[in-house]
Amino acid sequence: MVDPKFRYEYLPPKRLQETITRCPLVIQPIGLLEWHGDHNAVGLDGLAGQTICERVIERLGDGVLMPTCWIGTYGYIHYPGTVCYDGETAYRVYKNMFREFIKLGFRLVLLISGHGGKWQVRALERASADALKEMESSIKAPVQLLGFVYPKMTPGINVAHAGAVETSILWRIGKERGVDLVDPKKMRAGKQAITKFKLPDDATIEFPASEEPEQWTWPPDLRDYEACSPDVGEEMLKAFTDGIYEEISAYREELGL
Repeated sequence: MVDPKFRYEYLPPKRLQETITRCPLVIQPIGLLEWHGDHNAVGLDGLAGQTICERVIERLGDGVLMPTCWIGTYGYIHYPGTVCYDGETAYRVYKNMFREFIKLGFRLVLLISGHGGKWQVRALERASADALKEMESSIKAPVQLLGFVYPKMTPGINVAHAGAVETSILWRIGKERGVDLVDPKKMRAGKQAITKFKLPDDATIEFPASEEPEQWTWPPDLRDYEACSPDVGEEMLKAFTDGIYEEISAYREELGL
């Protein structure tokens, strides 16, 4: 677990301001409670984002880590276990986060999402651009707002939804925390029928039904321990942490932090 000195919710105002003055960097993990197969806990996205953010800030040695935000947009909204929000809601939440961080005096702001997809990326990018415009008069020194999905920082790694990489990461997190977050007995190969929810406003939901198939096809590497295991999860966590750390370090140097 991350050192308590980095956790925003543990800081009294005086120590918070001292941290912002010394290192005006804040990291906000984002996730979505979402179906990731019968073998994975629904909190996979947020737990992955949170763990990576914890490792990044420990390595940086300064700055502030926010509590994980579980609001995200589409989303396998019709699949079991998913708690999903429309794109406008996610956008407004992220924009308000950016605005509040600027208000507090942070100059390097990172919203790091464990949940991906074009709708999520659109909400993050739109929120950062609009927050900068709205808070322009309040900005006294250069500010960099970043909202991104963590695999984007390591483009050579293919992260399929609920596949070997995500499962391995969650498996490793569970081992670290002493919680059974992955059930290897429920891993499968081949097709699985999905029982989907029906929603009264299905006709107006942006997320197309074609992206939520009635059957899910699981690849064989999910049952290959060399491709899917806690050890693989540790390798993936290290790769993503390294990529984000390097990106943050470059922005810190650019901003003179």
